[in-house]
Amino acid sequence: MKNSKFVNLLFISASAIVWYLSYYYLERIAGYFQLSRQIGNGPAEIVRHGLPIVLGAALFLIFKTNSKVSNFVNDCVDELYLVVFPGSKEVRIGTFWVITLVILAGIIFGLLDMGIVFTIRKLIGA
Repeated sequence: MKNSKFVNLLFISASAIVWYLSYYYLERIAGYFQLSRQIGNGPAEIVRHGLPIVLGAALFLIFKTNSKVSNFVNDCVDELYLVVFPGSKEVRIGTFWVITLVILAGIIFGLLDMGIVFTIRKLIGA
């Protein structure tokens, strides 16, 4: 794998997101059910802090050892190297055309709206 740094970074990022979400929700659940009172402060801290770490590490290991996931992410990174971004000249030309066509569409739709309003007012006699 020539992109192993990026693939590992993506796996670590996914694991960090899982760690954060599980930590956040376990904090809320532990507070709601008053886990410290029911099982004690020590075990509650292990559940609130240890379980998210285990979940994040398990996700990283599952991603790392699963060849289908590794191959898919590696292929995605390879495809990202093939992306060609436009230069400044293309961006300027594209921006000019977008602004021009938005103004033109605004004028056309404005005239169309005025024509419809005029026709409806003539029909109802207002």
